[in-house]
Amino acid sequence: MEPPRRFGRPTLEEAAGLRNRVMEETLGLLRVTGISGLSVDEVARLAGVTKRTIYRQFGSKSELVDIVVDQEIDRLQDGILSSTNEASPSGKLQCWARSFFDYVVEPDNASFLNYLCFESIDDPCLRSKLSGWHMRMMDIALQLIGRAQKLGELPLLPPERLAGLLIDLMNGAMHRRRLHLDELLVFVGQTQEDHFRSRWNCFLALANGGCPSDTG
Repeated sequence: MEPPRRFGRPTLEEAAGLRNRVMEETLGLLRVTGISGLSVDEVARLAGVTKRTIYRQFGSKSELVDIVVDQEIDRLQDGILSSTNEASPSGKLQCWARSFFDYVVEPDNASFLNYLCFESIDDPCLRSKLSGWHMRMMDIALQLIGRAQKLGELPLLPPERLAGLLIDLMNGAMHRRRLHLDELLVFVGQTQEDHFRSRWNCFLALANGGCPSDTG
């Protein structure tokens, strides 16, 4: 049900609520339509505001999209970082990997990332944002891997190689999610918990030069 449309000058609290609602509806539509199909009229209708309110708050459709994308990327990073509270570096790395995995396989988040990847093909600015987000995630993994290596918890291979391997293993289910596959196919017949554990075990086995013969 659409929220009631309010007329007159809103309070500061109401203005903040309207802004958040506009951003939430914009993000929801971006996941479905991308930038090219995004309609400010539809955002206004869903958020229960006028187009004038949106342009007054955000300036333009492009600025609105930029703000929404930046906020969602920050939310992704904050959510992943907040879970790395294990004592040992390898424990922190596993916790970080689990949070990253859980985020990217969540359907709405997978849709958002799918939008980013698709739109960034023809949008250099968005491609730069996506590259920056990837590097921020890599930096966190590199720091945790380096600490684990100093304590002998991981082999002394190039940290960049290990970080890339770990992220690739975590991303597999997200790519299947983006294809709108059945839940059973997304996690190749496993539960989400078991699938993460098997990917983590693969990482440890490959990092140590072994063959992950039993990763379930």
